[in-house]
Amino acid sequence: MDKDHRQISIRLNGKKHNYEESAEPEAAAANEEDELLSLPEPEKKTSKIIDFGKRLHERKKNDQPFWDDGNREQGPKLPLKRKKKRRTTIGLSLKSLPMSMIIAVVSAVIIGISFGFMVLTVFTSDRIEPTTAPSMETNEPLGTPVITEGEVTIPALTVDIVQGGAFSTADKGEVGVANLQRSGYAAVISKANEPVLLFIGVGNNREEAAAVADLYKENGQEVYLKSLTIPTVQMPATETSSATFLAEGGELFHELITLSVNSLNSSSPTEKQLTAIEQKHVQWKEKQQQFVSDFSELSEPASAFASSLSSAVEQLKQPNSNQQFWQVQQSLLDGLLIYQELIQKAQSNG
Repeated sequence: MDKDHRQISIRLNGKKHNYEESAEPEAAAANEEDELLSLPEPEKKTSKIIDFGKRLHERKKNDQPFWDDGNREQGPKLPLKRKKKRRTTIGLSLKSLPMSMIIAVVSAVIIGISFGFMVLTVFTSDRIEPTTAPSMETNEPLGTPVITEGEVTIPALTVDIVQGGAFSTADKGEVGVANLQRSGYAAVISKANEPVLLFIGVGNNREEAAAVADLYKENGQEVYLKSLTIPTVQMPATETSSATFLAEGGELFHELITLSVNSLNSSSPTEKQLTAIEQKHVQWKEKQQQFVSDFSELSEPASAFASSLSSAVEQLKQPNSNQQFWQVQQSLLDGLLIYQELIQKAQSNG
């Protein structure tokens, strides 16, 4: 290699450049300067490229907000109006309930109301509206029999009773009767029902029975008021119509009760009232013999019923007093039980 023309190889940016040394240093320097000025600029390092579309896709995929670059189509939007969720309420309807539960609830209500009325009727004596005795469907006056072809219908007899108690046996009831009668009160026991009931007063309606009950309350006696109805009865019609004896006896019985209760207010029966009741009693007694003749099987209770009413009429003639009142009540209570027995026998024979 010639010393005057030495070559130098330089590699820049992967490119090889050859340089020769010139004998003339100045010329070589000039040439080198020219070469240096003509060298290509080094390549700039490439920076990382950000793909905003890709990022937008990823952020939308991840439900993340995207910055607003001015493109409103791709920019963030206001959230859509969401409908308010309706409150869910849990409601019950009859259709959703089982039939067995509905029947049980209705039955419980009916039983509760019935029991309430029963307790009100049996265990209360004050503030109860008076009740009147029912009449026949044909609106016949009380005590007037309904006569049809071959049959006589005797109207029902309804009264209100002052009840003094109930006993498991008749023997215990008799002890209660004896104690009350010994104290001057009226008392009988009804064996028609179980338990045995103690009756200590009678009125045509609730108001009259309450007036009698007040006398017991003043002396500390616990009492109850209840209605008692002796039902209608159909009896064979006879040529003498003797069956009307029972109907007229029931009417007389009601009138005697009224006179008895009125005497509590120190209003003794007037002469006119006593005369009227006595005449009616005599006329009724005249039919007794014919009735016993036509219905011999009823002769015993019919005679006993007539005797109890006769006793009440006689006692009303006595001077008004507390003793006289209870004697009349005793005769009427006796007559009530006998009349009940008489109707029961008439029904069984019919």
